[in-house]
Amino acid sequence: MTDEWITALKKTNYGDIKRVFAWSFYSQGSHQNTFSSSQDFFTHALPFFGFDKDLPQDDVEKARALAQCLTQQAGLLLLDGLEPLQHPVDQHGEMADVGMKEFLLQLHHHRHAHSFVLISSRQAIVELDGREDYQELVLNTLNEIDGAELLQALKVTGTNEERQAVSRDLHGHALSLVLLAELLRHYHKGDIRYAHELPPLVSENENDRPASFPKPPRSVNHEHAKRVLSYYDKLISDNERSFMVCLSLFDRPMHWQEKNALFAKAEYAAPLAALSDSDWQDLQTGLEAKGLLLKNADAGLAVLQGLPVLNQHRTQWDTHPLIRQFFATQFKQQQPNAFQQAHRVLFEYFQTVPEKHQPDTLAELEPLYRAVLHGCLAGEYTKALNAVYSQRILRGDEHYSWKKLGAYSQDLIALSAFFPRGWSAVQSSGLSKEDQGYLLAQTSLYLMSLGRLAEAVAPREACINLYEKLENWEYAAITNGTLTDLLLPLGKLAAAETAARLAIDYALRTENKFRQLASYSRLANVLHRQGQLSTAQETFTRAEQLQRQDLPETTYLYSIQGAWYCALLLDTAHQLEDLAAILTRAEHGLKISTRNNWLLSIAFDHIILARTYSALAQTKPALAAFTNAILAIQKAGKVQYMPEFYLARANFHLSQNELVKAKNDSDTANQTITRCGMKLYAVDAALLLGRYYLAIHDKASAQSYYDQAEMLIAETGYHLRDKDLIELKRAL
Repeated sequence: MTDEWITALKKTNYGDIKRVFAWSFYSQGSHQNTFSSSQDFFTHALPFFGFDKDLPQDDVEKARALAQCLTQQAGLLLLDGLEPLQHPVDQHGEMADVGMKEFLLQLHHHRHAHSFVLISSRQAIVELDGREDYQELVLNTLNEIDGAELLQALKVTGTNEERQAVSRDLHGHALSLVLLAELLRHYHKGDIRYAHELPPLVSENENDRPASFPKPPRSVNHEHAKRVLSYYDKLISDNERSFMVCLSLFDRPMHWQEKNALFAKAEYAAPLAALSDSDWQDLQTGLEAKGLLLKNADAGLAVLQGLPVLNQHRTQWDTHPLIRQFFATQFKQQQPNAFQQAHRVLFEYFQTVPEKHQPDTLAELEPLYRAVLHGCLAGEYTKALNAVYSQRILRGDEHYSWKKLGAYSQDLIALSAFFPRGWSAVQSSGLSKEDQGYLLAQTSLYLMSLGRLAEAVAPREACINLYEKLENWEYAAITNGTLTDLLLPLGKLAAAETAARLAIDYALRTENKFRQLASYSRLANVLHRQGQLSTAQETFTRAEQLQRQDLPETTYLYSIQGAWYCALLLDTAHQLEDLAAILTRAEHGLKISTRNNWLLSIAFDHIILARTYSALAQTKPALAAFTNAILAIQKAGKVQYMPEFYLARANFHLSQNELVKAKNDSDTANQTITRCGMKLYAVDAALLLGRYYLAIHDKASAQSYYDQAEMLIAETGYHLRDKDLIELKRAL
């Protein structure tokens, strides 16, 4: 339907639209242990829509930049097959991809009067629910009448009743009907009676689908396409089948260089390499006629009016992802050795593509990311991890790809090849326990950095279990501490307390005083959020005592631990002397953090200074400190803490009756809160917005946010905000 629509639109020269761009996500990520990402989409779409600056490294900034481009011109954007980026329907179907989620949220918040965005997905786009100019058209399947008309249009002969019966049998699945029509026309002169030779319906084996790859909703029957393909598989020639298998080795179109590498060294492809030029052309033409090979695989839908048509000489081959998946599954199950050998050829090939051993740019690194995928499919897990990912992509301890290039998404996609059954378990074949722990920790880190906090929990917990079995108490303490930091913004305070107490238990089994004080500080921070102020005070005091034992020359707890302590002291301060003491602590911590260039600690020290100056009614230094804090947390790039900073400044603006500024900071915080599912900060945001709407005399909205805050406090256990809730109720 989309193809017909765009074809009709093309006949009108696209009207007043200057740029037309289409991208299919569904054609990617069809391997059983990968998932799709929006990275490549933004990389291509931003320049196409006129973004002439250096591309942002951060996925969220890319999404915002593209949304801004679409507000400034008449553009048409088509996003096809978005479901690989979505969580399964039974997990509410929200976007798992942080870049696309932000882009959709931007669409929700802004009106793109000059542009039109068409999205196709087998799942509802929940991020767009409630938007006035968003219309959802449900076209999962064709009814029997439309299905019969499609078969007739594809020259399937027989009675209308017979065509309707076949359409019912295939549940109106469009691809299945098209494939069947091509099959009947090619082998049986279009006679519909041969449709009854289709094999019986066999349920899809869900064990073949990784947890990281979305399941289709129940209304979508891919099994029917497999029925038709099973029939095809019995009719096509050995060479045709071999070529379709070669296509199935990829999660995207196969380029001529990759084809040549396969034909030269893959044992399975040897018969194809022996074909003459005329036989090769006949094979391609035959597969196109049968509907198995896409025609014009080089031609995309991206259009820029006024530019010449691109060279249409074929340099790549592609097929529908369901067809690719069918032949890949058949190949892996029936010829596992040949399957691995073919992927081993591609593993070796992609390692040779970059000119440098350690490439400098993301474009140059891309073949190495692909090498990791094929290495895992070939069973070469250790070599893929150590020789390619660690040595050439990360450059060892330099962590070049994500620290220098911000390639969190690319690295996560590469590591997904080690997780064929989801993020909670590594494929352990040939990997040491240490390597498995490393993979779990890195994967959780990347998920956290991308704002996918809930998903980051499972690999972190699996990592803890592994270190417990190894009796590596220091790493177990570190990992429980990181898990605490992850659970806290999600609003899982009880679980965060459990993780923090386990971190202390493991840290006490080591001689590492820093690890012990860091663990006590995390527990104190959780207790503070739970409203257990006196117990939190005692726990912070214990942490500070441990620091003095380890570093006798230090006076106060410093770094992020010191900032957490100051936050508690601010909430319990009663006199000017208390605030002055907090200023002294914060300035002491800032000196140490600045000297060591600890970006996160610098940010937290500035936010403590800002809040303290605000409590002292020193407006100018408070505003300067808030500005420094926001700049520092942006530079640190720690998404799990960012809402706290914007909400703190929003509260300051609200106290100064600067309502527009307060609302702007609140909106900025809420974008991250919504995208990342941060229920802890959702409490703070709801309380702030309740006060904001009272200030503009919108009592109904204020009451709504009060109700939201009350519900979230009960759910999360964030009882530090009980007092604020009571004050808002009194004001209402």
